[in-house]
Amino acid sequence: MLAWLQWRLKGLAMDLAYRLPLALVARLAPSPMRMISFYLAKADSPRALQYLDHLVRISPEVGCLMRLDERLRRGSISGVDLVDSIPSSILRKLNSYKDVHLNDAARAFNRLGCLRLGGALRGLLLIKLVQQRFRSPAKQGWELDALLLEVSANDYSRRLFSRPELWEDGLDRQVQDRIELLRCSDMLVKLRVFVDSERLPCGEHEASLSGLSVLLQGPSRRESNLAGTPCDVVGTIGYSGAGSLARLVEGRHVSFYRPYKIRAMIAEGLTERFNDVDLAVVTKRGLGVLEAQFTPECRVACSKVRERFGLGFLNGGTEFLIWLLACDLNRLFVTNVDLFLNPAYPVGYLPSNYQKSHLSKDAAQWQTQSWATLMVFGDHEPSQQYSIYKAFHGYDSVVYDSMLDAIVSAPFSAYAEALEDAYRVWPQGPVVDCCGGGSA
Repeated sequence: MLAWLQWRLKGLAMDLAYRLPLALVARLAPSPMRMISFYLAKADSPRALQYLDHLVRISPEVGCLMRLDERLRRGSISGVDLVDSIPSSILRKLNSYKDVHLNDAARAFNRLGCLRLGGALRGLLLIKLVQQRFRSPAKQGWELDALLLEVSANDYSRRLFSRPELWEDGLDRQVQDRIELLRCSDMLVKLRVFVDSERLPCGEHEASLSGLSVLLQGPSRRESNLAGTPCDVVGTIGYSGAGSLARLVEGRHVSFYRPYKIRAMIAEGLTERFNDVDLAVVTKRGLGVLEAQFTPECRVACSKVRERFGLGFLNGGTEFLIWLLACDLNRLFVTNVDLFLNPAYPVGYLPSNYQKSHLSKDAAQWQTQSWATLMVFGDHEPSQQYSIYKAFHGYDSVVYDSMLDAIVSAPFSAYAEALEDAYRVWPQGPVVDCCGGGSA
């Protein structure tokens, strides 16, 4: 009864978000920026932009950020200089936000296509979360190290070390020392940050890959300099037949499945495709879906990779990368993984229900439309995904193809800018015209 009542109250609150004037919505919302994500989730981008327009007029910090966004697009400041351009008064105000509200703001800007603003706010959130854990010895466990690895990869976070208004008691020096120690640690130390297990490899299925060479082939439809690399095993993401692959797989085959992939295969009548792979790797929730529906004939391994930390969720490719590395491989080659920079996917690659209703498709491939892809960046935080590929870049046993190597060799701010160039759909519009409305 209580669950039903909570669901009903939430539904009424969301209904009011359309019935009430935007000014009143902004006053009543516990986290004003969260409403942007709500409107975008309802595929109502015009109302989301109208709401942002209102926030620009009433919020000094939002107004300042949108003016900086305009300067970024004009090229009068570079992406890497964004943090340095935020006035101290605005930075202090943003730093005073509750963690969840700051996270809402970062996610909202990501979903609007302002990936550099979203990345900078994520960088500020990381600094806040790290300082909280440094002040509490009981919280200095694996999640602190996960945050520190992301801080080391997010150049916006690193720029914030030079902003004295954010630090006290020399804590910035302690944090930087811990980051450097972790950054230079061996791979096993980093893997233990992300895998919920005392021992690596974690079980018989993982141990069966120990000492082998594996090619992790992502779904991006493009050529790759590692396409023909000899290997013992090929790993794919969400295999549901030959049409779901960037290129055909021969020999031993392992595939990773999120729950929505499993449900999509059941809905499409493709469950026999599980038997085409030697090993299906699933999340704990995915295992529950499999067991409730049927038992595939192939072997099934349950991933022990932590799916959520730092207020973000890993996507399938990132989780599969960690799982494979935890198998104690001889060599891992990664190809056709572009961290969303290439929107083209094989025609048989099964999307989520939300993506399915917002994609264009022809006989060769499908492409998510820009607003649909931007929604993903609200859940799968680009900074977090990027930082994990960055963390394992440079080890002799891990080889990225030229595209992924170029992405993680450049600063995160450059990656965020590339995402903006690929997906932002409103370079001009009402919000840009009113950016003088807020006062810094």
